[in-house]
Amino acid sequence: MRQKKSIFTVPNLLSLSRIPFAILLAYGIFTHNFAVMAVSAILAALSDTLDGNIARHWHIKTKFGAELDIVCDKVYLLSAVIALIIADYAPLWQLLLLGVKDVILVLGSLYLFAIGRFQWKRITSKFWGKATTALQFVSVIALIVYPLLWPYLLALTVISSAFALYHYRKRLL
Repeated sequence: MRQKKSIFTVPNLLSLSRIPFAILLAYGIFTHNFAVMAVSAILAALSDTLDGNIARHWHIKTKFGAELDIVCDKVYLLSAVIALIIADYAPLWQLLLLGVKDVILVLGSLYLFAIGRFQWKRITSKFWGKATTALQFVSVIALIVYPLLWPYLLALTVISSAFALYHYRKRLL
């Protein structure tokens, strides 16, 4: 009899931890509690680093876990951007640039689906996609902890996003 794998693994729980961290971050932003904001952002970035490393090290990688990691990253970053926009931490256009890669990927996928060229395969995250996600997390932390770094990290994030989109385009078309 084949043994069923549990979805409640340490890596998946680490990925899911970003959801309460997102709520905690928003709370910190709205209450202007610097310590709560910083701890939430750092713990979310740490959980994002650890989940994949633990899954690979313990040989418990799953397709579900990889997808869950991506969804939790996006939920955390979207929550952070929305809270930062509402709290007026930076100009709207700057905060929107933080997620430009993800918006373009979704719109591009919808377009390909609409014209019948979308292929139902997972778009694996390669170096530039991972670098962009890491830069998005670091940018949020910098905006909260050390805002003088924000413009430089935002610029790096946009450049990394452009490289990621270029590589995604090559794999999608």
